[in-house]
Amino acid sequence: MWSALFWQFIVVINVPLSPQSQTTAVFYLPYLIKMKFLYFLAFLFLAFCTNLFIFAQPPAGVSGAMPAIGKISGRVVDSNTKEGIEFASISVSNSSDNRIVTGGLTDAKGNFSIEQVPPGNYQLQVAFVGYKNNAVQNISLKPNAPFFDAGTILLQESATDLKTVEITGEKAVFQNKIDRKVFNVDKNIVSQGGTAADVLRQVPSVSMDADNKMNFRGSENVTILIDGKPTSLSTNGSNALEQIPSSSIEAIEIISNPSAKFDPDGTSGIINIVLKKNKQRGFNGSVTAGIGTGTTTPAGNLTANKYNTALNLNYRTKLFNLFGNYSYRRGNNWNFGDFRRTNIYTNPDTSNLFRQKLNSININDIHLAKIGADIYLNKQDFLSLSATYTFNKGTSDQDIKYRIFDQAAILENVFGRDTYTDSDGQNVDFSLNFRHAFKNPKRELTADALYSLSDKTDKSLFTNQAYDLNEQPNGNPNNQHSTTGNINYIVSGQIDYVHPLKNNGKIETGYKATIRKINNDFGASLMGDWSVPDDSTSSFIFDENIHSAYGSYTQTIKQLTFQVGLKAEQAFTTATYSAEINPYENDYFNLFPSAFLLQKLPKNQELKASYSRRINRPSVGSLNPILDLSNPYLQFQGNPKLNPEYINSFEASHNKVWEKSSLNTTLYYRYTNDVIFRLISVNNQENISSVTFVNLAKTQTYGVELVGKTDIAKWWNATATFNFFRTRVDGTNFSSRYANEDFGGSVRFLSNMNLPKAFNIQLSGSYSLPTVIAQGYIKPFTSVDIGLKKDFLKGKANISLGVTDIFNTMQFAIETADNNFEQQGKRKRETRVGNLAFTYRFGQGDKDTPRKKATKANSDFKQEEGGF
Repeated sequence: MWSALFWQFIVVINVPLSPQSQTTAVFYLPYLIKMKFLYFLAFLFLAFCTNLFIFAQPPAGVSGAMPAIGKISGRVVDSNTKEGIEFASISVSNSSDNRIVTGGLTDAKGNFSIEQVPPGNYQLQVAFVGYKNNAVQNISLKPNAPFFDAGTILLQESATDLKTVEITGEKAVFQNKIDRKVFNVDKNIVSQGGTAADVLRQVPSVSMDADNKMNFRGSENVTILIDGKPTSLSTNGSNALEQIPSSSIEAIEIISNPSAKFDPDGTSGIINIVLKKNKQRGFNGSVTAGIGTGTTTPAGNLTANKYNTALNLNYRTKLFNLFGNYSYRRGNNWNFGDFRRTNIYTNPDTSNLFRQKLNSININDIHLAKIGADIYLNKQDFLSLSATYTFNKGTSDQDIKYRIFDQAAILENVFGRDTYTDSDGQNVDFSLNFRHAFKNPKRELTADALYSLSDKTDKSLFTNQAYDLNEQPNGNPNNQHSTTGNINYIVSGQIDYVHPLKNNGKIETGYKATIRKINNDFGASLMGDWSVPDDSTSSFIFDENIHSAYGSYTQTIKQLTFQVGLKAEQAFTTATYSAEINPYENDYFNLFPSAFLLQKLPKNQELKASYSRRINRPSVGSLNPILDLSNPYLQFQGNPKLNPEYINSFEASHNKVWEKSSLNTTLYYRYTNDVIFRLISVNNQENISSVTFVNLAKTQTYGVELVGKTDIAKWWNATATFNFFRTRVDGTNFSSRYANEDFGGSVRFLSNMNLPKAFNIQLSGSYSLPTVIAQGYIKPFTSVDIGLKKDFLKGKANISLGVTDIFNTMQFAIETADNNFEQQGKRKRETRVGNLAFTYRFGQGDKDTPRKKATKANSDFKQEEGGF
């Protein structure tokens, strides 16, 4: 099976391996499955080194050539605003015959660095749509003086109307940058009309279960940021993903091993959700409207259609940029669950079967609005202000049927519980960013401030009904109600400074303070009448103050760039529970070192290695000790005495770029202490499962990730991801049964075809292998999606049709066991959904992001220039 999957991966990416590499692959692949995993890693390392040696060899007949050790760098800026121009095209040509030798693109700040240039005399050409070309003459590189700094290159706006310029280049769906991977949402047809959770299902190496819990490289503990910041919305985890319409998202960034500048939170790294913010010159905008299909639930009910709309506007001059967007989405989805548990008794030696079936229909109305302004105060100072408001109103209608069977599978008891929940939630974020640029463009001072507030209330009405063995109502139902309130606010401030050094070095330092407060209130009554006061109330308050400072040093020596960093952090936390007299305080100080290494090799190759120490703090749900009684036979309760888990993360990767293909290979290893784990226990006498959270001893995960991209034809490109790992769980500090290990992984592909008449077809699919946990494992799951888009009105408008999970195979299943029970659970969401959307763009064009067709290969396959 594994061998077949690997061969399918090689076929899909269509990488032109050398004859030596093909021989190596054919020889070793049949033995992969038979080897222990350590031997498998040894094989990978050997094959890795073998191919590295092969690729590094010069072509036959080439010897004695001058080493390509030269580098040409500089910065391209707007002559009026002095703002860096991103994606400007840089070409280096011989002074004698004007033959182009090499080239590149500028980064987000307008900087460029073109390396591996042989000694000689050159001239530099700079071009960008909407600007007049500029050139730098008399560039001389010598063996004893191989570096040339072109300084600041000014581009003047062209009088040419952008409307007459045909722009054929565009962003790739998936980009592999030097410190992160970027998934461009606008280029993904399938996720249009959905939510952030639907978008993440399309991202390589990320998988989502039935409850929208995210898993990245075998870990659910991923830090979610919104526009690079932890907001009160993003700290809600899976709930936040359902509250962000996909039409509001620009891109998803995956940062698996962040530097010291980032917060150290997250076991497997950071997922950053970048919201849309137009930067186009003049007045511009776009409007989108869409509709999604309804389907029949497993219980035979029909869900209503889904609706979505979005509006994006901006007005930009040389002095300021005003921007705003609004998105609305109405979702109508169903959930189905089937849960079986065998209770094992030792005295007497017998067992019985407990079965629970769940059906629910959830309706959500989500509004998201964002407004802001970018102000260019002068040539050196820039100020950005923004406000984001999210409102979510939803209802959930859920019915659960419980059945108990004896050892001979004879029905003994039937009980039902219907739950109707009305939810109202809102979130407000205010953000401020200031940037000061010095005379040296690489020297920079930035300051950020954030205030975030969320307020959510859930009101639930429970109807309990007993049934006879013929499953007819037995007696009158009884009602209960509960009210849960959650208020969460975050205040943070951060200042960062970058100071360049001589000989291509720089120092970065900064300080950040974060204050967070979460207040949970719960009230319940045995009466269904809302006018009756609650019989019982409880509250949980969690306060967290974190102060951190960091420093890092980066240096480039010829083709080698390295960075070392250290972050010091002091955290003060207090958990107050109304049922206990004394609050629980947990203050801790930590050091988080990090190190990164980048070596550029001949023939468009790069080697990268990195290490970082990280922390995963307990979520509010895992800390909250208020007992969740919404399901009387499955009760959840947090543990306020949980400790954070600490992670040591190592990565080593090799990136190779061919003319039409690229392949990135990453080996990774994570060692985690004090692992936060959901512990399941069963009271056999009352048939009640209880879930709480504990710290297990440790886990180890090591694996390999392959990301391949290729142009199969001029009109067809494909990306394939293969992630394979082994996890060892050591929970013997609780029970000898909680030691488990197994393989896991995922395979994902994305095919993009640009057809005549401005048609575009996308096909994507994924398969997740079983994942091991301390008390069992999560079963594999798979899905296939398809999308079709048609552009018209000269690219100003498009209509798209997408269908997710076309074979309706996506479901979540888990098996767990302990001394006195064995249980299996299956959850199925409404995943096969069709979405039809129309988008129209208007305005004066975009000078900041277009790319010419000639630079498309660079944007699709090559790593971004620059350091860490």
